[in-house]
Amino acid sequence: MTLGGAIQYIGAITFMPELFLLGRAIAALCAPLSDAALILYIQESSPVAYRATFSFLAEIAYGFSSVLGLLFGMDSVFGNSLSTILLLPIFPGIFFTLFVSCVPDTPKYLMIVKKNRKSALKSLEFFQGEKKENEQLLENFIIEGNHEDHEKQSSFTEILGTWHLRQAVFISSAVLAFTLPFYAILQSSTYFFQHIKIDNDIAQLASTNLMLIITVSSTIGSLFIDRYPRRFLVLTFGSLSTFFLITFVLFSALTEIFIWSKYAALASMFLFAVTYGLVLGPVSWFVAPELIVGAYIFIPLFIIPSILCLLYLYLRLPETLKKETHEIIDSMHSRRKQMEESLCPSESSDTF
Repeated sequence: MTLGGAIQYIGAITFMPELFLLGRAIAALCAPLSDAALILYIQESSPVAYRATFSFLAEIAYGFSSVLGLLFGMDSVFGNSLSTILLLPIFPGIFFTLFVSCVPDTPKYLMIVKKNRKSALKSLEFFQGEKKENEQLLENFIIEGNHEDHEKQSSFTEILGTWHLRQAVFISSAVLAFTLPFYAILQSSTYFFQHIKIDNDIAQLASTNLMLIITVSSTIGSLFIDRYPRRFLVLTFGSLSTFFLITFVLFSALTEIFIWSKYAALASMFLFAVTYGLVLGPVSWFVAPELIVGAYIFIPLFIIPSILCLLYLYLRLPETLKKETHEIIDSMHSRRKQMEESLCPSESSDTF
């Protein structure tokens, strides 16, 4: 990411579009991989009781970075200097690259995949400190590893051919659907606000404040995420976010008739930001669309899929609060069995 950013900057100051595009390509390749690796690190190194709380740190940092990006991108700050904007991320990138190089692999990876108990114990002590429960945690990692064959490389065929892995993919995709509006809003919130007849300066300021609200909401959400069931939070806030998107579209459509409607649409967007930041963004993290044609695009791209995903999650989403992976798998199979029995009491089927 840092190398890609440096190449982008050089391409901008030397007016070489090929170099600029090369840097963008490197950044585009590395961004999703680094984000996924970050979440994996957090999930595999945090105590189970605080796993979601620590996962919120990623969303908080992401939101804070977005706030800085929107702030620096305003015309009154660095918005008229592309080279300055491209230069700013390089210095923290160098520092944090050096920092991450000192971080060991996760204890789960070292124990389950590498089968190196000594290194896994050291990693566990690095992340969670020295405590008497560490040996038992290593044993739990072994139990988790017994659910899968880690001697062979993972593949899409294995994922699609294993029931609980396949269900995990479907459930994750359904939850990730709730994040889609955020990325459209992140990229083009100013455009959406201008589309409903809000002045350009106010629209830019509103976009920055929108990300600030998401960041603050994520910080607040980290305080209670480990206290309430995941199903309740995802379904409740997924419903609320979909409702606020619907009201945003409705009020946007009425701006030609009622002057006050644009402020109601603005309020709907800010309420969506609150619901996203409190739960949905940190829980679901990260898929991004780039097709944008105005407020109406929310209906086919986001609102309808969100409603369908809510129905699917109501039927399939297991509770994961303070549970290890093998316990979650058992819960998924139990829910599957209950559904089969309710649909076909006299016989069992594997079609689900």
